[in-house]
Amino acid sequence: MNEINGVLMESLVDAYLNSRDFNRVTASQDQYRYWMRVFCETKWNGKAIRNLRYNDVTTPQAQEIYDIISDRGITFANRIVSVVRKMYNFGKKYGHVDGNPWSSIQMETPKPRKVMWQPDDVKKFLDTAYSKFNTRGIGLIAHMAYEWAQRIGDMRMLTWDKIDFENNVLHLEQSKRRAVVHLPISDDLMDILRQQNGAFDWQPYVAPNVNARTDNGYAPYGLEVVSRVAKKVIIEAGINPELRLADLRRTATTEMVEAGVGIAQIMQVTGHQSPQSVTPYMKNTLTGATNACTLRSVHMAGDTSSR
Repeated sequence: MNEINGVLMESLVDAYLNSRDFNRVTASQDQYRYWMRVFCETKWNGKAIRNLRYNDVTTPQAQEIYDIISDRGITFANRIVSVVRKMYNFGKKYGHVDGNPWSSIQMETPKPRKVMWQPDDVKKFLDTAYSKFNTRGIGLIAHMAYEWAQRIGDMRMLTWDKIDFENNVLHLEQSKRRAVVHLPISDDLMDILRQQNGAFDWQPYVAPNVNARTDNGYAPYGLEVVSRVAKKVIIEAGINPELRLADLRRTATTEMVEAGVGIAQIMQVTGHQSPQSVTPYMKNTLTGATNACTLRSVHMAGDTSSR
């Protein structure tokens, strides 16, 4: 579908999301749809963006809209605009859009998040989430993301065919980079997965949204729902309200760095494709420095005894 039925922004969005160009997107299409929904619902000058004429939007107006969305987070706004740029380029490609006002707006560089989950935070969150049927799925998504240092998006969409119950292994192709990882499953997590499988093996998703029934079972959690429910669990658990489930992957990766795990091994877990991608996790910490000094001392002691 490359025709645009109308002149309003919602018509351009609808055409893009139903196009062959969109079907070729390698990242999570569900995320793109969510970002486009937020974009359309955002109000500028008292009017929802969905009701603006897409060819009337100027670069200064696009900048104002970006600034409004940025109130929800710089990274969040940057991701939305990156999709909007692709959508406008799609419109130009087929002769429906005159220009791309989003291509020249000034986007901010987000400051790296420094909020980290502490072991006690993880325990309190999981205990709280697992205690109720309606939030058990969110608990499992968080549990898997933390144990395997994976993205929340991949964990909420995880299906039973990726779990090897016989060998206690997860086989996963990541949605963002298409990296394939093979990860061990701890006894504690496997016990929970077996319980979950006993209740939900008749439908595809490991941690489905039990409040979203479909003809074939349950739907997976949407990104917006994951964030909203997780926020409620965080508050109920009485832990740092600044924490997000997305921080679990960074926390787990940082813990591996501090434990002295080599970059090559970390990449086999996280699916990062270059050492440079892991470098940001290698912050200077007392734990990391202590481990480095201990390893050096052990090495030197062994070298001395062999003389």
